[in-house]
Amino acid sequence: MDAEEPTQAGKPTQTEEPAQTVALERGALGLISAVGLASGVLSVLGLSQMNLFYSTGLLFGALIAGYFVVHEGEREILKLALFVTVCLGSLYAAVHVGLLAMEIARALDSSHAERANVAFGVAGAVGAFIVLLAALSLFGAKGPSLRALRYALVGSLGGALLGLIGALWEQAVTPQPAGYLGGVDGIRGALLVWQPGVALLLGLMLQYERR
Repeated sequence: MDAEEPTQAGKPTQTEEPAQTVALERGALGLISAVGLASGVLSVLGLSQMNLFYSTGLLFGALIAGYFVVHEGEREILKLALFVTVCLGSLYAAVHVGLLAMEIARALDSSHAERANVAFGVAGAVGAFIVLLAALSLFGAKGPSLRALRYALVGSLGGALLGLIGALWEQAVTPQPAGYLGGVDGIRGALLVWQPGVALLLGLMLQYERR
């Protein structure tokens, strides 16, 4: 009986480990979401100047990179710089593809609000796909892989939903519907919803990919 006691005494420690892991994962998700929200708020404040529009992607990338440095101990400068650059480029890509989608919707005789919803949904999906694929490829356990591609494609659906919610929110709080992806009008709501939402998706995807 005495020989079994250490084993029995050790059991609580084994059962506590998953709970501690879950707590750490939730803390990480909360932190990265807060970083994304801070980026959204700062981006909206910076949009008072038109020339700061595209820098919102740079700001988002820099803050998320800071999360990887502080919370995860990432020290590879090239990885971090590449991620920030990709985030900056993702906004360009999202805007241009979103505007193309808007023109297609215009050709189908949709209303202004409908065109805006399509544009922001498509832009949200494109931006999320690029950011998530970059993060999973650079900071994931397996690096560039088909799994990272699959996760990014799934996450892009969340990005589309976030973009649509942002557009609907903007339409609800302003007299004119969101509709100009290349400027300040209609983009504030999308930034406040999309950036923290994609940051949360990024954290979730990384946790699942690393298991």
